[in-house]
Order: sequence, then structure tokens, then C-alpha cells
Amino acid sequence: MAESLPLIIRKATQNDLYEILQIEKVSFSLPWDMDTFISTLNNPRGKNIVALMGQALTFDILNHNMDLCQRTKREYQMSRPDPAEVLVGYCFAFEMRSMIHLLNLAVMPEFRRKGIGRALVGEIISLAALSNRQSIFLEVRMSNESAKCLYRSMGFRHVCTWKRYYIDTGEDADVMVKTI
Repeated sequence: MAESLPLIIRKATQNDLYEILQIEKVSFSLPWDMDTFISTLNNPRGKNIVALMGQALTFDILNHNMDLCQRTKREYQMSRPDPAEVLVGYCFAFEMRSMIHLLNLAVMPEFRRKGIGRALVGEIISLAALSNRQSIFLEVRMSNESAKCLYRSMGFRHVCTWKRYYIDTGEDADVMVKTI
């Protein structure tokens, strides 16, 4: 049933930050904090988007994943601009001269491998083209094979490796670029 519901992608707002932060915390060993999200969201060069799905999913997520949302169904619905939608992923990016830097992409664990990450990256690619950017670049953990596979399938190519990039583990980062 989840696959048949429409995916809505729109610009991220301050009202989305609680849900974004919850997804961030379950997605990364070194998550961004609220101040980082606010700063990125308020930057005029930011290209920050969220993915939402419809009401048929809302009740399932809230009933089976309360520790993620940490709210009752009623509180959650009152806090969303449209209580029939639930935020399932986000992508934060930043315009830099002739390119876009894809900074952060995450999807709620229950909704991974369903095309949501692909849709979010696709929207950033479209925004890059509309703003006449020539390329998009990103860093990804060397061990994150599923993310690298997604990026390769969308035309990103490995250009270099940054040694010991991630401070929490000392892991290397693969830098990938897509020409628009």
C-alpha cells in the first residue's frame, strides 16, 4: 500500500525540523544538531526539501513507531500543516558558485529502498539545472554501499577519497560528482 500513495516533495520549513531531527538521529552515528539544521534552512543559498506521504501511512507509522515520533497521534496531527501527511525523508543542499553541494540526505528507516531517496536527489538535480549549476557533489562514507549504489545509478561518479573525513570513526569519505 505504501508504494501506491503519492509522494509529495516540497521546500523544507521550520515546522518540519522536529521530524527531520528524529530521522537524522536514527540515520547517522554523528547526527546534525538542531542549530545546524536551522542555520542551513535559513541560508538563502540553501536548497532544502522534504518528502511526505499521505494519511494511510500516518496511522501505521504512529502506532508502530512511537519511539521515533515520541508523540500521540493527536499531538502529531495538530503539529503538522496538513495532518494527513507524514514526513518520511529530507535532503539539504547548498549552492556554491557553479555547483550544488549535497549536504545531507536521509529517509525514515521503514521507507528506505522505496524510491524516496532517489526522488529527493532527483529533485535536487532538477533544482540545480533550474539554477544553472554545472554539477552536484557530495561526500559519502566509504562503507555506505547502498548510498553509493544509488548515487552511481543517478550518474554520480567517484572523483577522490578524503582520508579520515568522518570524525566519529575516522572513516574515509568518497567524493562523488554529477555533471548537470
